[in-house]
Amino acid sequence: MTIFGGLKRFRRHTFLVSVVAGEIRCPRCGGSNLRLNGYRVRKDGIVQRYYCKKCRRSFSEVYKQKKKARLPPDLAYLFVVKKETLDSIIEKYVDFKVSRTTVNDKIIEDAKKYPSWREHVQNPKVQEKFRYVMGIDLTVVKIKGKKHQVLMIFDIASRIPIVYTILPDKRVSTIAKVLEQLKAAGYMPRLVVSDMEECLIRAIRMVYGNLPIQWCLFHIQRYLNKYMPNNKKMSDEVRSLQDKVKTKIMKIAYAPNRRKQQILVKELKELVKSTSMPTRIQRAINNFLKKLKYCYPRDEFYRLAGDNDKSYYYNNLCENAMRQIREMEREKYGFKNVEAAQAYINVYWHYKIKEKLDNEDLQTEKEKFNPTLQFFLGSEKINLAEISRDVEVDLRLLKEKAKQLGLKIIGNYAFKKEYLTRKHRELIIKRPKTVEEASKILNLDIETTQQALGELRIKIKYKDIDARKAKLIYPQIPLDLYIT
Repeated sequence: MTIFGGLKRFRRHTFLVSVVAGEIRCPRCGGSNLRLNGYRVRKDGIVQRYYCKKCRRSFSEVYKQKKKARLPPDLAYLFVVKKETLDSIIEKYVDFKVSRTTVNDKIIEDAKKYPSWREHVQNPKVQEKFRYVMGIDLTVVKIKGKKHQVLMIFDIASRIPIVYTILPDKRVSTIAKVLEQLKAAGYMPRLVVSDMEECLIRAIRMVYGNLPIQWCLFHIQRYLNKYMPNNKKMSDEVRSLQDKVKTKIMKIAYAPNRRKQQILVKELKELVKSTSMPTRIQRAINNFLKKLKYCYPRDEFYRLAGDNDKSYYYNNLCENAMRQIREMEREKYGFKNVEAAQAYINVYWHYKIKEKLDNEDLQTEKEKFNPTLQFFLGSEKINLAEISRDVEVDLRLLKEKAKQLGLKIIGNYAFKKEYLTRKHRELIIKRPKTVEEASKILNLDIETTQQALGELRIKIKYKDIDARKAKLIYPQIPLDLYIT
């Protein structure tokens, strides 16, 4: 057989096996519309050439495509959860030359593959953990200079995020649309804990009807601190009045039952009538009383929640989640677009939910949080005995919690260090001669004043049974140290 006869057989065989069977494809366009285009004789044999009719590319049968450089899998996890930068990812995980843009595009591509909140809510394993006490909140993020709203919804008892989505605005209809999707997914809360933002309340009413809504005690504290801030220039009289009002309002919000709540409300109204107070304080009190229907007493709240867990009162889960999203925004130097931002948020909460599900017993992982004393931290001087009596909590537990929070316990009071420092300075400057005079400055009873003076290193010299007339001996410290 001649060489030409062999070539003819080779060409005919290759055409039938490779081209007709569709095994040969154009390396440029991937098309199979090919024709034979001669051959090449190489050391290892005869190689058929082809011509692509689609893109007009000529190539050999043994054409080998260049292998694409593969980036490590799950770059989104490294970038969002592990908080690696683009440069650190390239340095640590990539062993070939690649641009930051390529890595960033790959991260966004990976992030978009993660499940959204809708898929997680419908997951049976997630649904098993739900206790149907819902916390809801909104925060603002800027994307390309435009403000967007991030809606966060948690199942407070299980501490699992159930909605984390970016909204174009905070219209009632926009929020209601998300709540409708949540309702369709089967999440029917028995109670909602909220910051009382009007758009949220209206959206909840639109979707869930007359569902009980509790004003979050964390946000009540924030509300009180906003309208009654403690300024250094403020007189002691106004500061004392503010602390008194704040404490009274928090007692009302955390009352053990409806009867006790009504008594405390009556006392607050009497305080307003009997005291001349700044307009801003009166306005804060009036606004609070208007929203009193959203402050359930503890017995009713526990019945609605189906659990006696005090942490349900405190919707700080949403606040922490908001903080994490804002941190993410800052770390990424601002989100580039809404789609990428939502993808990053999906990645972050996907792994957080996975952590929760991996832990078989959520109660062991749950923070040991007794918020009773947290509600009264707006005051510099806290009467623990009074709180114990009004909200029906053991005084010893309150003292123990106060110590953990770094407060100074003197008698049945808990003091912030700043308050004691200020009063110490005032005592040294004014130099009252007797315990009774000192008690008026400290605004404490005689017994507690004696204990407080001991803590402030001011000695008491008793000459009589009556402790009120006991003389005070001050330490030899230059007054300059106390005058600022």
